[in-house]
Amino acid sequence: MMTQNKGWFQGSNEGSKGEGLSRFLSGQFLVNNGFLGVGIDADYAVADLWLNSARQDFVNNAPDDNGYNATNGCTTLFIYYLFHQLGYSVNQIVGAAGTTLAAVYKNLTSDPNDPFPLFKRMLGTRFPQCHLAKVDLGELQLASHPSDQHGCPTAVPRGQIDHRAQTRRSEP
Repeated sequence: MMTQNKGWFQGSNEGSKGEGLSRFLSGQFLVNNGFLGVGIDADYAVADLWLNSARQDFVNNAPDDNGYNATNGCTTLFIYYLFHQLGYSVNQIVGAAGTTLAAVYKNLTSDPNDPFPLFKRMLGTRFPQCHLAKVDLGELQLASHPSDQHGCPTAVPRGQIDHRAQTRRSEP
C-alpha cells in the first residue's frame, strides 16, 4: 500500500482506510484457503465493534487509526460492501485508492454522490441496532437474512447465504 503511493497509506501508518483494506484482504486469504472457523478469523473481527456503536461515518472521514475499534469496523465493512454488494474485484478496489473510502467508491463507480447513507441504511436493514450484532467473516456478504418478529436478523448457518443476489463487474 505504501509503495503504491495512491492513498491507502497515510500519516505514520496505513490509517483507517488502509487498516480496513488489510483486514478485508486478510479475510479473503482465510476464506480462499479454508481457514475460517479455526480460530484465526477472530483476530480480524472488527465489524461488530462498529455495528454495536453509534455507527459514525468513517467512509468520508479517514482518521489515522489502525486499532481494533469501531472506526476500522466501519472501514472493513465498507470494503466488503464494495466487493460483495457492488461486485468490484480485489484488484479494482486496491487500484482505486483515494484519500477516503468515499474517494475509493467514486474512483470505482464515477458516482459523485455520498456512498455512506446508503451503506449505513443497508447495514441497518440487515443488522438493526435493536440488539447486539455478531458477524463472522463467512457472513460478510451482506446478503438477505431472515428476521424475527421485531425485524432483527436471526442467525444464518454458514453455507446458507443466498449468493444469487451477488453480481460481479468484470475487470478491465
